Amino acid sequence: MTILKDTKLSGLRGFIDRIRDIGKPKVLVGVPASKNRPHDAGGISMAGLAAVHELGIGVPERSYLRSAILEGRGELTATIAQGTVAYSRQNKKLDANFYNNIGLFGSNLVKAKIAKGPFTPLKPETIKRKGSSLPLVDTGALRQAFTWEVR
Repeated sequence: MTILKDTKLSGLRGFIDRIRDIGKPKVLVGVPASKNRPHDAGGISMAGLAAVHELGIGVPERSYLRSAILEGRGELTATIAQGTVAYSRQNKKLDANFYNNIGLFGSNLVKAKIAKGPFTPLKPETIKRKGSSLPLVDTGALRQAFTWEVR
């Protein structure tokens, strides 16, 4: 048997190392501590308000976080794959820019879901109180509080 070129698998080993790096940093989308300020005089925080609506605690569930990520998972997966391939072709390790781009993409999915819904309609008394029939959109503070962190 004749070996035409002995690569010693160096290219494959580098690729495997880059793939292993994917799982190390974590991209978290939500309301981080840095944005978790009080929402109102009632003492609820922005993260608390986010959980109330996302999980339906005392109000109808209006999932915007889980549903946005599930609905956008194809686009999110494609974005991650494209970035991984681009970095691999450049023989670069995945860096902060890569993970921040994923966080920005995920955060934008959630913000778009908050703005567009669809969600369980508000009760007539809630519409009267806030002057709008749009669920999750009152002052815009909840949507603005959503961001990402790379850990």
